[in-house]
Amino acid sequence: MDTKKFRITPDARISEIDLDSEVFTLPDGSRLTEGKAEQLADAAERRLAGLVPGRKSLSGGNVHSPVLQLRVPVALRDKLEQIAADRGENVSKVARDLLAESVDRLTA
Repeated sequence: MDTKKFRITPDARISEIDLDSEVFTLPDGSRLTEGKAEQLADAAERRLAGLVPGRKSLSGGNVHSPVLQLRVPVALRDKLEQIAADRGENVSKVARDLLAESVDRLTA
């Protein structure tokens, strides 16, 4: 089950239930048991602590790849999206490749 899809929205009703006596069905149709609830809680805690990587490490081994966030003008984002579409890649990979090329050129 992909726990990334679970979201608590402002209109959510939260209450305690006894999973041994009440039936609660998950979006995939399976029954939520005490054991499954514990697994979901553990997975959420690991994800919040950054212990569950979203993808394979770009740094290699068991090292989490650092995240770099930056703001760009709309026109630049549009150009990156077009390059990515032309290459059949995602914007993140194109931006990573272009940044690596620039850094290599500037530090050579």
